[in-house]
Amino acid sequence: MLEFIRNNARSWLVKLLFGIIVLVFVFWGVGSFRGNKQQTLAEVGDMKISTKEFMQYHKRRLRQLQESRPNLDQEKLRKMDFKRSVFDQLVNQKLLLKKAKDLNLFVTPAELKGMITNMEAFRNEDKAFDERRYRSILRANNMVPGQFESRMQQQLLRQKLRSALAASVNPGVAEARDLFNFIQEKARIEYINYDQDEYLDQVEIGEEEIKEYYQNNKEKFEQPARMRIKYILLTAESLAAYEDVNDQEIEEYYQANKEMFQREKQVKARHILVKVEDTASEEKVENAREKIEYLKQKLERDADFDSLAKKESEGPTAKDGGNLGWINKGEMTESFEKAAFDLQPGEVSDPVRTEYGFHLIKVEDKRDKGSKPLNEVRDKVRKEVAISKAAGKIEDKLDMALDILLSTGNFNKVAEKIGVEIKKSGLFSENKGPGQLDLDSENIQKLFSLKKGEITNYPIMLENGYLLAQNIEEKEAYIPDLERVRPAIEKELSKQKAKDLARKKAKKDLKQIIKADGNSLGKLASKIRESELFNRRGPIPGLGSNSELIQKAFQAENKEWFSKPFKVPSGYVLARLKERVSPSKEDWQAQQSVMTTSLQRSQRRQLLNAYVQQLRDGVEINVISPEVLKY
Repeated sequence: MLEFIRNNARSWLVKLLFGIIVLVFVFWGVGSFRGNKQQTLAEVGDMKISTKEFMQYHKRRLRQLQESRPNLDQEKLRKMDFKRSVFDQLVNQKLLLKKAKDLNLFVTPAELKGMITNMEAFRNEDKAFDERRYRSILRANNMVPGQFESRMQQQLLRQKLRSALAASVNPGVAEARDLFNFIQEKARIEYINYDQDEYLDQVEIGEEEIKEYYQNNKEKFEQPARMRIKYILLTAESLAAYEDVNDQEIEEYYQANKEMFQREKQVKARHILVKVEDTASEEKVENAREKIEYLKQKLERDADFDSLAKKESEGPTAKDGGNLGWINKGEMTESFEKAAFDLQPGEVSDPVRTEYGFHLIKVEDKRDKGSKPLNEVRDKVRKEVAISKAAGKIEDKLDMALDILLSTGNFNKVAEKIGVEIKKSGLFSENKGPGQLDLDSENIQKLFSLKKGEITNYPIMLENGYLLAQNIEEKEAYIPDLERVRPAIEKELSKQKAKDLARKKAKKDLKQIIKADGNSLGKLASKIRESELFNRRGPIPGLGSNSELIQKAFQAENKEWFSKPFKVPSGYVLARLKERVSPSKEDWQAQQSVMTTSLQRSQRRQLLNAYVQQLRDGVEINVISPEVLKY
């Protein structure tokens, strides 16, 4: 196709063909992507949702989600069906807004002004509303005051409707107490553990078993077809590297977006660790305690903390003198954090016990909560400004790239003309995709549809831009021979047989226990262990998670041994209820307010969801452009 176009680049036929391609691009969302951005995505009763409105809302929701889950990739978003979820939220907002207006709810100018002027983001250092800051922040987010104020007015209207609904929900104290007791009740079991590893030395595996397993499970060992591409990535992030950013732009962005560069209270600390596990014997714990006390005394006699940490600390930071750098709240275990944040610069803590052992902590400096200075975040600000500038050039560079590909078919020339770097991927399969790119399964399949040497004849749409690629290497799928996978087969068969031996031994012992009927269990009695307390969510400390076993523990009406062995990660266990512990009156009193409020919120949320569903049931929702909601 590209060769035909190159050879006939000046003919009227090619111009007509190119015109048809452009039309296809416009109407199907590929190519230049400069189609009708106001096209209707869906009709909700007599209301319309445009594609542009949806994409803007989707972008905001995605940014919010990525702030809390920064490692979210395209495949996870696809599995979540995030686009459909965002669309449903937008429909719900439309319906709630319409209902609020039907009920003659309204927002006064004073209410709107009060809401906006009280927003922390728009306040200056004197905590007063700053109109210049207000306009600057809106401008940085590509909005004018009219747009923002309209959005806030709609938000207030919906909130008034929600508040009217919520006012009818007020759960009683008894209802909250019952729920609290259910959630906070804990159980403890007695159990006999049958660890599969203890049976490995009883396992024998024959050559015929290995061969049979290999023949029956070849598909498990199949190495999938793989390919390698060279590619051009057109996203704001990838193009930002080619943008020039001056100091004035950095300063303006920083001043307009200071709220993005906040830091919590921090301490800069070092520590000395003497390791001892939570489950260690009393003797080992006492030895560790004596050593940390000895080190504390050395510090009190003017020993250098840095040198002592290098010599005596058993933690990974020992070689760096125990240096932990700046610590934020929530990064360390509770006991360590409390001790560190209570210290003043230069002070050394008393020994602090954590799950890792005993620590001595020295605080070197402290920072209060506040905005990070520009010199500390300059690189980040520069990157954000570059990304913002690059975002406006994506479509122009894409159009230029398509023009060059259609006229020359030369991938290298595209990179040269639009001023970007061609990159190469590693070998990747259809299941995993190239590690350097965040592609969903549909886009990976598009790459695998390319023949060797072939270039994508239209760009692959990404969440944040476009991808042009060329297949440069292929490797066919294959099944390794037996010798290559023999160790994996032997390990799997050993594990299966050992687990089966553990299960059979557990069943045999259970018969003996039932036969004893409360009498002496003989040698089995010495094998009985007691778990720590656990709740209905599990897991069981020391055993792991088995939902059926946990359920049995909370349903049991007596302390008889349960009627079957239960599978756990390490093998099997026999178990019986030891005790169930209800939360105390003091626990309830401490949590009553929180629990009652939580239950009220939950019931209000349920009521709102039911109300919204009723609104949805009352209108016809017609998705006109379903391809927009697909990944």
